[in-house]
Amino acid sequence: MVIGQKIGFQLSLNLEKFIGQKVRLEYAISFVRKQKTPYRKVFKISEFMAITAVKNINKHHDFKTISTRTYYAGKHKVELLVNGVVMAESEFTVSENRL
Repeated sequence: MVIGQKIGFQLSLNLEKFIGQKVRLEYAISFVRKQKTPYRKVFKISEFMAITAVKNINKHHDFKTISTRTYYAGKHKVELLVNGVVMAESEFTVSENRL
């Protein structure tokens, strides 16, 4: 993916062991800093009472440069958190926009 684009992910969660409990869904991205060190930022997806065993999620994150965040090329990592526990993770590479 290129800086300025969106990255999307979709998943289906099995919440059988959480039925009747409050569930907080978040995703974390480990961004690459200018010094090539990672910076982890957590974003909330939703918080709800689990009443069904399966929850489908479609989410995207925009890598458009904004005043509070500058994006750098390199390997980034995205993690899915359920009640603060990492349940899945994946790496992706971001490259500079070369026109």
